[in-house]
Amino acid sequence: MNSDVKVKARLSTRNLTLTENTAANNVLEVSWKEPLVGFETAPTYYVLIDLPGSDFSGAQEFSAGTDLHKVLQGGELNNKLLALGLSGGTPQDVAVMVRAKLSNYKSVYSDPIPLTVTPYSTTLDLSTE
Repeated sequence: MNSDVKVKARLSTRNLTLTENTAANNVLEVSWKEPLVGFETAPTYYVLIDLPGSDFSGAQEFSAGTDLHKVLQGGELNNKLLALGLSGGTPQDVAVMVRAKLSNYKSVYSDPIPLTVTPYSTTLDLSTE
């Protein structure tokens, strides 16, 4: 296998504001081309989201199966962003990467793609007035 093999990925947008009103909406599509690895394979794909400059070891992950794209809904993306430690209501930068798992021993990745996103807070106010 060519050691320079990468997944070529793209985002439907590079700037996104999430709200409770967009929780059930499709808000981001990540798409990619199947990597040309030089042998027959059926990769399983994952979309990874992490903080910029990280090594993606603590990334939040979305499974895409064998599809060549993943559409994320606002609520599921928001939950993963909050799990990364992002604060609601503030635009913040993250990095998106696609992993193609070729086998239990080998994966290839896309380059990280920057995304500026504003998550919303899901903290419930249980106080009474």
